[in-house]
Amino acid sequence: MKRTLEYYLALKYEVRLRPIPEEEGGGCCATIPELGDLTFVAEGESEQEAIDNLESLRREVFTELYRQGKDIPLPKTEEDFSGKFVVRIPKFLHRELYLRAKEESVSLNQLVVALLTRAFYSLVTGRAGTEDVQRSAADEPAAGSSAESTASRDRGCASDLLAALDVDLRPLRRNGAFEGVGHSG
Repeated sequence: MKRTLEYYLALKYEVRLRPIPEEEGGGCCATIPELGDLTFVAEGESEQEAIDNLESLRREVFTELYRQGKDIPLPKTEEDFSGKFVVRIPKFLHRELYLRAKEESVSLNQLVVALLTRAFYSLVTGRAGTEDVQRSAADEPAAGSSAESTASRDRGCASDLLAALDVDLRPLRRNGAFEGVGHSG
């Protein structure tokens, strides 16, 4: 059974707001990340105006997509995410993370969750260590560099990154922040 246009127009998507710097004209920018930060963008003098403009754009685009018979993506919900995913990392980084977890007396999973949380917070807020994260990520091996010197340099970057994202896990352990989080190493 084909869903109606009204069904799609009633869907609720996460809207993200960010201020527009005064030197760029001021106001607020609203986006729907799930539908494409570059496609679904609207601005306004206030947050509400930006949201209203974004909703107007969404209705217009959805109406056109529906008319053309094209797919309209459904919003993701918390239930769509299991809380688990596989990440492949270099062996030296796996080892460094393992050793750091041992030093902190936490599981590898707990350490990685804490580091990811802090790095994500830094990325979203633009505070606390973003320069170090960006520097480490930008340190790609130069063309023609030897595998040995690259591995050595990468280990240094990993140590710098771990230091930049230093997290004191003791208060988290005391406050039960890791309850329900896997304890595998």
